[in-house]
Amino acid sequence: MDMITDIDRSSNQHSNSVDPANPLPRAVDKLSDPTFECELAFPFVGTVVPLRFREGVDKNQWQYMGREKFKELVKELKNVQKSTHYTKVWLYGTRGYGKSHLLAALVCYLAAQDERVVYIPHCREWLQNPIEYIQAAMLFAWADNFTLQKEIIALSTLDEILRFFKSQEVVFVVDQLNALTTHECSYAEAKKRAKLHEWLDLCTSASKAVFSSSANYSEFLKSSLKENSNRVLSVYGGFTKVSCLNLCHNEASNSIRRK
Repeated sequence: MDMITDIDRSSNQHSNSVDPANPLPRAVDKLSDPTFECELAFPFVGTVVPLRFREGVDKNQWQYMGREKFKELVKELKNVQKSTHYTKVWLYGTRGYGKSHLLAALVCYLAAQDERVVYIPHCREWLQNPIEYIQAAMLFAWADNFTLQKEIIALSTLDEILRFFKSQEVVFVVDQLNALTTHECSYAEAKKRAKLHEWLDLCTSASKAVFSSSANYSEFLKSSLKENSNRVLSVYGGFTKVSCLNLCHNEASNSIRRK
């Protein structure tokens, strides 16, 4: 929280944010500026910073470089939070663009406004120990509430955690959702992934959420072509949208061919 508010205070430029009423507008401008770099605390407890974030000196911090899409991501989420129809923002596109860094910065920005953010930075790691991993995310979200922390620690099943979420107002931020795809894995592993994906759908059904997935996540591509409650923010990092759609089609074809 301190890092983001310090960025907002230290800015010597007038904010040109789309909605001046948004909190910390100068921080949004800075985090959207490609010439801006800073170190941020990693917004997750119970684990060291994932390898893809380890560019800073401190193992609990990571190096962020401004991305123009950050402002657009904040705007999309704000629109979804105000909407009675849309419930999710999908950050979707090619690997290497920095989707994970955008989401981690978004979590820091939201936490600086006292938002309850349940952040899952790595779905593949979440699969290894679903209950303890989600509890760590919850302890970050309620870091200032010792009473609820005790209640969170006492939760022992996913059903109990689901009931807890139903009584709270939270924003879910889930990175690398394509790790829950059931393609190219054993029957037991596919069943585990499908169950966790279904559980996540139940948790986010009445909440606002931000998901990310890579461009070869064919399940998302199919669902995005239908009328639904998702807002999609595409990031292609050097590829055109058509190229990415072709990439997704080729990946799906290759998967079918291997089967």
